[in-house]
Amino acid sequence: MEYVLVIVGARFPANNVRVREANIKSALMALILTGTATAGTVTFAGFTFDPFNAVSAASVIEGSIEGTFSTSAFAAAASYPSFDRSRTVGRLLGGEGDGARYASLPEKGGTAPTPNVNRATIEVNWGSGVSLPNGAGNDFVVYEIGTYDGFAVSVKPAGSATFTDARYEFADSYQASNDVNSVAFDLSDFGLSSGESISAIRIRNIFNGDAGSSADKVANSSGQGRVITGSSEGYSTAYRLRSAAGKSGFSSTRLGGDIVYVAGLRNVEASVSLAAPPSAVPEPASMILIGSGLFLIAKFGAKALGK
Repeated sequence: MEYVLVIVGARFPANNVRVREANIKSALMALILTGTATAGTVTFAGFTFDPFNAVSAASVIEGSIEGTFSTSAFAAAASYPSFDRSRTVGRLLGGEGDGARYASLPEKGGTAPTPNVNRATIEVNWGSGVSLPNGAGNDFVVYEIGTYDGFAVSVKPAGSATFTDARYEFADSYQASNDVNSVAFDLSDFGLSSGESISAIRIRNIFNGDAGSSADKVANSSGQGRVITGSSEGYSTAYRLRSAAGKSGFSSTRLGGDIVYVAGLRNVEASVSLAAPPSAVPEPASMILIGSGLFLIAKFGAKALGK
């Protein structure tokens, strides 16, 4: 975790001897605070991360899901006694209980909504003003319970009003002890430059060949990559979405991804601004430091935001 407090502009009364012009430099230096701390990490299905970089909010923003369901396998208390299971996606969506819960997207044989007919999208984030930066390699990981059921992911660049195109990717690994698949994503694959950040992630169900002309395809012959829907340009030349490298597509019983956890693989960042109160005493222009506002810029790992 890293956090920085910087005062970049403020007005001081001219008669305040503690901040006379001769002492402005030392006064500002005293207001710059830096600190670092190291939090514990966990490893699930091949990826190690700080749990405080896990998403902390979730909502269903399109359609509806099958529901949220408990899992005794993922991050079991006996093996992970201090793990915060309240940040599992099912719990963030309102599922009750003390253990881990996952959210199930539409699947054949389940209750309504219907796969290949109804879209369902879950949006997750780290809270207002918090973002995940794009670094080298994979930047975040989505965990899915049980036999791998596919899903598509899009991201929202920080400061943008829109999300990127969705991507589908093969599962990276499966860990039997937690009954979980890991699917890691590199923000560069969504078109972000190094250092750019995202403020939210969307996870939605996919349609297979049974959906006919509405089946999801991908832009890469490998069977994974940018998702191209039936209404998108280039659909006629797009490729079949495959369940794994060299495999066929998903059956209709494997379209209901069971999303249990989403975490950043690097520290998230936050920024907050505060307006300075007006000065009650007029001061000369020479006492105005940079501007008349007080801005707080904080950069810290999600542990500083953690519950």
